[in-house]
Amino acid sequence: IAIGALRTGRLIFEGGAFNGDEPTGPGDTPNRNRYWDSWSGRITFVPWPQGEFQTSYARVKSPENPTGGGADQRKQSASIRLEDVQHSGYALFEWARTGDYVGSARTFAFTSLLAETWARYDRLSGALRIERTERPDEQRLVDAFRTPIPATDLSIAGRSRWTIVTARAAFSLVNVRAFTIEPFAEVARAHVSPTLRPSGFDPRQFYGSDRIWSVSVGAKLAFGMSHMRMGRYGVAATRKPDAKMGGMKMEDM
Repeated sequence: IAIGALRTGRLIFEGGAFNGDEPTGPGDTPNRNRYWDSWSGRITFVPWPQGEFQTSYARVKSPENPTGGGADQRKQSASIRLEDVQHSGYALFEWARTGDYVGSARTFAFTSLLAETWARYDRLSGALRIERTERPDEQRLVDAFRTPIPATDLSIAGRSRWTIVTARAAFSLVNVRAFTIEPFAEVARAHVSPTLRPSGFDPRQFYGSDRIWSVSVGAKLAFGMSHMRMGRYGVAATRKPDAKMGGMKMEDM
């Protein structure tokens, strides 16, 4: 991957070139004949230091089929991010869409909406995320929790809409110099419903219900310098590292 960024006044221009083939396993390396076959670009407007407005576009060549010849993807996104002066909280609103293309013909399109906020007061912090996203229901293997790789042209058996609400609370138990211990708890509620009927995949039958609850309890251990925001490099990176949610900011999960 190669990324370049140019900052002039309140505008940030970014461009990237990369290989579109997704790895088929932990030890898989990029195919040399796929180098630089995909690209992305982003423009960010920073009207004031605590505000960001961005839009991005990408073309990814045959991501589901490493040898090429699969459907291409075109990705669009737009977001607004607001942060307080003390860097003790932020709010993010984002829209994104991925379209599958065979040549110039679009075959599928999946849209996501995201709203989240995070705030800290003294040693306490809390976050809330609301996500509404459309996802493809792909063909399954004998192991029902695995899909074929590479996917076939007929691998999408349906489409579902997920609405997920996640709440998080954390307490900074230790915060001494470059060492942090932060216990946290997260509760998430997901609602899923098929958007295509008839469908070859019914998520309610597969998961046993159209409402799924999950609870996560743990502790974040941090050593050394805090990470900067993911996806921002060079002059496009923020000057001050942001707080993270469970080892990762919500907006980067």
